[in-house]
Amino acid sequence: EEIQRLKEQKFIAPNLSELVNVKQLEKFFSGQLFKRIRNAKKIYREQRFNIFLPASQFTADEEKKKLLEGETVAVQGVIDIFFEETDGNIVLCDYKTDRLTPEELKDAALAQKTLSERHGEQLGYYAMALERIVGRRPDRICIFSLHAGREFDVI
Repeated sequence: EEIQRLKEQKFIAPNLSELVNVKQLEKFFSGQLFKRIRNAKKIYREQRFNIFLPASQFTADEEKKKLLEGETVAVQGVIDIFFEETDGNIVLCDYKTDRLTPEELKDAALAQKTLSERHGEQLGYYAMALERIVGRRPDRICIFSLHAGREFDVI
């Protein structure tokens, strides 16, 4: 029904609607993350941000860090979703479509490690942006893997 509504309102082209993986969406809507979102006090979707970060943060080379001291780099992005739970905790989540190996799909710790390595730096920037948006860092940072059909905390 939702896919039909999105087609009718021209949010998605009719030929693209066939690409929607309904099984992945069903897993999301029946999972724990969606329950937490549904029960949240406040929900923020597609939150755009622009922040300036110290340029020295983008290198591990100590000599370059000294050269970049005082310089900043503009970082912009879009946070998929963050929400405030009824207990006041802030949860930052990013949806990912990465394919995971059969081994990663069987071993949640391995999948968590892989996703954290791939996307941890990005979500670290999102956490810094969120701190500026709401005044504090998120209490939880996670990835919802559409391929695995579940969420993983970023480590």
